[in-house]
Amino acid sequence: MSVERYGNGPLNCFAIPGWGEDSASFAPLAPYIDEMATLYAVDPPGYGGSPAPAEYTAECIADRLAEHYAAACELAGERIDTLLGNCSGAILAAELALRLDPAPRRLQFIDPFAFLPGYFRVFLRRDFGRQAYNTTFANPVGRFMTNLFAGGREDRSTDMTESFRVVDHEVTYRYLQFFGELSGVSTYSPLKADVSIVTGEKTFAAVRKSVLMWREIWPDASVVNIADCGHLPIREAPRQLVEAFFSTGRPVGEAHQ
Repeated sequence: MSVERYGNGPLNCFAIPGWGEDSASFAPLAPYIDEMATLYAVDPPGYGGSPAPAEYTAECIADRLAEHYAAACELAGERIDTLLGNCSGAILAAELALRLDPAPRRLQFIDPFAFLPGYFRVFLRRDFGRQAYNTTFANPVGRFMTNLFAGGREDRSTDMTESFRVVDHEVTYRYLQFFGELSGVSTYSPLKADVSIVTGEKTFAAVRKSVLMWREIWPDASVVNIADCGHLPIREAPRQLVEAFFSTGRPVGEAHQ
């Protein structure tokens, strides 16, 4: 079973981590989510305890995720109507939602990318892309330098590349190629769902642009920015993140309509 359970609250969520991460990436939410929701966090195909997909295509990856989703629903004892995606996991959540019948009623995205930024596309160049990837993510010195300069953050206490110490880099690189080949978020416009997005106030410019792209297809999506937080709200502001999604009390951060 490649699904990890966090929390024991009334709202069940199927949670998909971001690029290079597995279900354990949601563990920082556990102390705060217990009374509010239950997360069934998945290991995407190729990560953690989930075997790699036969092909790195939207159909194949989404079909594998659908199998894990069905297992999570069985654990929950009911159909899970909320999909949560972190970072590039938002794209995987949308791909899965397209294939579920009926489609989920709620989509929740954490600092979500909607496209592959140019600084990642460098790694896809045929002449030196894979070598550049290995230098940046498969090398401890490269990871240190990447974390040091990522996003120009003032607070570098959060390790942006921690998960890349233990990943299968062939899998991770194939996912990078997969994200680079996607046609765009307009693919997901048929989805009719209640969409909520939480971002870090100090996140990457590419994420801020991505939020605008998501809202082009879902104009009614709610967006909350968490103050003094970067690209990793799960690690940097877990309590505020949980409250922003699940609390019925006062809103956290600044909501943009």
